[in-house]
Amino acid sequence: MQLTSTLHAALACALTLSPFFTASAESAPDAQPSESAAVAQPRVTPPARYVPLSRVSLSGVRVEAPLQLRHSFLSLSEVALGDGVPAGEGQRASYAPELASDAQVRLGLNIDTRKLFFPFNFSLHYEQDLATGVYQGGGDNEDGIGLPFDRPSEVVSGDELTRGLRNAYVNLSFAPALTLRAGYMTSHWGMGLLANDGAHGWTPGSAYFGDPRGGDRVLRYMAITGPFNVLGRPLIISAAMDEVQSDDIMLEGDSAQQKIAAVVWGFQQERQVGAYVVRRHQETPQPTAEAKRTDVWVADLYTKWSWKLTQALTLKAEAEGVLIKGETTLAPSVEHPTSEVLQLALAARIKLDTPRWGGVLDLIAASGDQNFDDGRQSGFKADPNFEVGLMLFKGALAAQTARAPVSASDLTLVGQPNEDLERFPTRGSVSNTYTAFPRLWYRLAPHVELYGGPLLAWGEVPLADPRNSRFAGGYPANLLGGEARDRFLGVEADLGIRAQLFVGGVELMVGAEGGALFSGPAFEGPNGDLGTIYGGRFITQVKL
Repeated sequence: MQLTSTLHAALACALTLSPFFTASAESAPDAQPSESAAVAQPRVTPPARYVPLSRVSLSGVRVEAPLQLRHSFLSLSEVALGDGVPAGEGQRASYAPELASDAQVRLGLNIDTRKLFFPFNFSLHYEQDLATGVYQGGGDNEDGIGLPFDRPSEVVSGDELTRGLRNAYVNLSFAPALTLRAGYMTSHWGMGLLANDGAHGWTPGSAYFGDPRGGDRVLRYMAITGPFNVLGRPLIISAAMDEVQSDDIMLEGDSAQQKIAAVVWGFQQERQVGAYVVRRHQETPQPTAEAKRTDVWVADLYTKWSWKLTQALTLKAEAEGVLIKGETTLAPSVEHPTSEVLQLALAARIKLDTPRWGGVLDLIAASGDQNFDDGRQSGFKADPNFEVGLMLFKGALAAQTARAPVSASDLTLVGQPNEDLERFPTRGSVSNTYTAFPRLWYRLAPHVELYGGPLLAWGEVPLADPRNSRFAGGYPANLLGGEARDRFLGVEADLGIRAQLFVGGVELMVGAEGGALFSGPAFEGPNGDLGTIYGGRFITQVKL
């Protein structure tokens, strides 16, 4: 089965190179590089940006305690789940979550000596989600595992002290010779396809439909050298060892360690190329047997570039490619107790910007898995915070795959269920797809943007449900019983509006997004189809 793809999306929690090496083309205002990086290379400050109200300078030492308050209301119309448990054979089951309330309270503390001891720099960083996730409405696990808007929130691991902890690390720099960093930290790399800190949401001109939560965190020991001027651009090289703490996919009880090597050429510039290689070992405990293991190599390449076409017109492009290769003993079969892992993904974004309007095109290819017993696990799952649209991946596919562990475990129907079914749900991840998502945005007023466009998606392989595929003699069959020869998933039409205002450095934001998913023949079967699904969100945010 493709169940270990969830584990390899869990690589997101530590594959990246911490905030020091964030290689994103669209860094969110709260994902600022540390001052140690600023000592090495000054940054260009935008005209309007978030500045914590608490920021003070004490004898040359900068101290700040940022605070972020965010709240969302989430809605999703009924999603058909086919027949079976618990609706009963021949009866149609569905998932229709209540309006969900999702809150986030994030507190931080940063202490930085800046240039006080130049060329040395010392800094301390702390950040914690005091509250996060759906607290009212939504759904529960009665009809599935990993359903959209599940409660409690994704922060489920750790004791009271570390629950919700995102950053608690020290940074000592003698740039460019050596920078040392150690402690809890979040991770992000490139577009956030595999490694995502949950802090890269909507920004002006992004036309992005997203509301990130949680994030990937590790206990990391890192050494960095650079930046050095190489061919006119700053070069950074790093190595790190991680003890994975938590991420959006990793299940409770799992443990993982990784070793990382990475390089970024064009560090913190609009034109850059980056690459890292990771060796990951993960273990999943078993109550009566030896722990199952996953050992994989991961290679991730990222690049972004920009061109000034005219005085008012700019073209930007970025791309991220991922290869995961190794082996796992998760989801074994009698013939294949150990499975080969081979997963691929590619994401690209092209942007055309003017001061008043712009266009964005997202293209995604992610491998899927239609055979659960062939000794190969090829289903790639992106980080859930790599959001594409509103309903297809976060709603429809999440709900349908969440149903599989329940229906496929009914012993009266399947006899012997597949192992490790709790890892089958996508939990909102982009997976098994070829996707094109063109959008336009228009600035209605200096601080108000309207944006939207159609999302078109196809399955890389036919949609396959474990239970129905077994009943079909191993031929891939979807949750509604259809032998999905047509892989077209459908068209999702999304529209959003957001207003962002800075008052004395304080950021205020309010937005609304909604749309309709017109499902394609890939979801059809003898038990019906998905029809049209509606969804949306209303979001407010204050950063003090």
